[in-house]
Order: sequence, then structure tokens, then C-alpha cells
Amino acid sequence: MKPLHTALALLTVSIWGFNFVVIRWGLAEIPPLLMGVLRFALAAFPLLLFYRLPRTHWRAVAVYAAVQFGVQFACLYYAMALGMPSGLTSLVIQCQALFTVVLAAGWLREPVRPLQWLGLSVALAGMIFAGWKVAGGSLIAVPVPAFLLVVLAGLGWAAGNVQLRRMNTVLKLVPLPPLALMAWASAAAVPPLLALSLSVEGWQSTVHALTAASWRGWGAAFFQAYGNTLLGYGVWSWLIGRYGAARVAPYSLLVPVVGMSSAAWFLGETLDAWKLGVFAAVIVGLGVNQLGAQALKK
Repeated sequence: MKPLHTALALLTVSIWGFNFVVIRWGLAEIPPLLMGVLRFALAAFPLLLFYRLPRTHWRAVAVYAAVQFGVQFACLYYAMALGMPSGLTSLVIQCQALFTVVLAAGWLREPVRPLQWLGLSVALAGMIFAGWKVAGGSLIAVPVPAFLLVVLAGLGWAAGNVQLRRMNTVLKLVPLPPLALMAWASAAAVPPLLALSLSVEGWQSTVHALTAASWRGWGAAFFQAYGNTLLGYGVWSWLIGRYGAARVAPYSLLVPVVGMSSAAWFLGETLDAWKLGVFAAVIVGLGVNQLGAQALKK
């Protein structure tokens, strides 16, 4: 990847890492599924007034929205509302990197070198160890449904990565401008999330949250809509379309470095020496993976 594009990838994962702190602030005032509705409704409007979706794209965009936005964030927000710590969540969801490489290899037949598998294995070993340590040596310390929801969120993220690559390669669709894709995908995610929110959280909870939320709750929703979704996923989708899912997705392994550091700084979650070791494992794993990708390109 070109240096500027690498910088864009690093900016994106930094925004995503800090967002786990922002989500925690927002969930203190807004129910989790409603948070998803607000995020994607704000991201979609008013951009829909400026971008038209080609008729050939709507099914592909709907699939992308369902897995990348619907599955991922319904599971992620609900898991954190159930008690999943912000730092641990930013770590566990990076299972998406392995899911992405596996799905890209199996579904799109993207080649993966042994060196790439080695890099991912090093990073994932660090994350597994971190999950065990944060949980006090046992996953029983973390609500099991919450933990599984984060894993499912990672699978949704990975499926979105691969669907995006599929739109550009297998389906041969003319790539949408990143903001157009984010606007229409966000709009497609709102109806199912709203229906789920109303059925699970109810009208009263929705109305109360909308009227009682402070600047912090609304600020969290706006940050996720414009910083996290439009900027972050806009850049991410462009990078995947240019370089491929298997090569770009491993950069997201740096999200827990930012996420756990931010959670320690802003939320008081502990940042011990062993966590720094995990960060080092993630960075080394990412570097090895990129060496494998470079060798594959040659």
C-alpha cells in the first residue's frame, strides 16, 4: 500500500478504537438498538439527497448493509449493554480479521500465503491470551451471551468486508463513491434496526431516551454517524476496493491497541504490562501478514 493509503488505514482504525469509549458514553443514556438506529439515520441523511443508487446495486448494497451494519452493530451494542468491557470488546471483535481472510479465501478464492496465516495466528494468539487475562483467567467473569455476541459481530464485519470486495470483483459493479455507499447502506440498515429496537426496547424507552439524552448521548450518536461511519467506513470501503479484503482487513488488528488504551485513559480500565505485550503481538502479527501480502503481490 502507498504511504498515504497506509496513513488513511491507521487513521480509520484509530477512530474505530476510540469509538468503543464513545459507545460506552452513549449507552449510558441511549438503549443499544436505538443507538444503532440513530447512528445510521444520521449517517444517511442528508446525503441521500445528493447521491443516487444505481438499480443494479441495490441488492448488493442491501446485503452489505445487513451484515456490516445490521448484524455487526446490533450485536456489538447489545453485548456492551449486557456488560462487555469496552477494551475487551475492541479486542474480541478483531476475530473479524481471521474471519475475513477465511471467507475471502473460500468465497472469493483470494490466495493467502502461509506467511499471512502465521501473522494472523500470532496476532490472534495475543488476543486470545488477552481475553483470558481480562476475564480473570476464566470467561465466566464475562457474560457468556455478551462474549458470543461480540464474536458474531466480528463475523458480520468480516462478511461485510468480503461482500464489498465481491461487489468490485465478482459482480463487476461500477464502484460507488464511498459516501454514496455509506449513505445508502446506512439507510438500508435503519428499518430492520428500528423494528428490532421497537420490539425489544419498546416505544416508551425510545421516547424517553430521545427526550432525556444529554449532549453526551447525542454527541456519541453524531460521532458514530459521521466520524465512525461516513469517514471511517468510507475510507475502509475504498481501501478494500483498491487493495482487497485479505490485505486491508488485518490493519483492524490495531483497533484494540487504541481501544484498550482509550478505555484505560477515559474509563479507568486497567492497562497492565501484559496488555502491552498483547499490543506488541498484534503489531508483529500485522507486520508479518503484510510481508506475506507483499510477497503474494510480487
